[in-house]
Amino acid sequence: MDTRLLKESLKIIAENDFAVSTFDENSRIVRSTFKGRVKLDLAYEHMDELGEFYLNNKINGSIVNISKVYGSYAKILEYLKVNFLPKTKTSGIKRKAYVVSDDIIVAHLSAKLVNGDEYNHIKSKVFFYLKEAEEWVNETDL
Repeated sequence: MDTRLLKESLKIIAENDFAVSTFDENSRIVRSTFKGRVKLDLAYEHMDELGEFYLNNKINGSIVNISKVYGSYAKILEYLKVNFLPKTKTSGIKRKAYVVSDDIIVAHLSAKLVNGDEYNHIKSKVFFYLKEAEEWVNETDL
């Protein structure tokens, strides 16, 4: 796990050619940014590394920016449900925001992500703007 410091409280917790995830130790928020064409092997690799972090840390919230992803990530949904979401529950996460493009297919797939989170008792919401997602995840009722 690469924990290079970006600033005093922010460190990289998972990174590859498809995604980078950081953790802010002050707010206890994970921020993940995915970009480019969906690459299943890199997505699974990133989720596995991130899942291990969730297992071993207290997390208040998460912002997943998939607004720069293209191609279908429908195959990832089952993997998330079986392999990733159970790990996130142990972290105590309360909120997860997804930032998406205004593409109708992406919006539909994102709704499925929210449903999976809510099944695991995590408040989730889809946003078109990163600033709105940040504000919502940072609300004080975490």
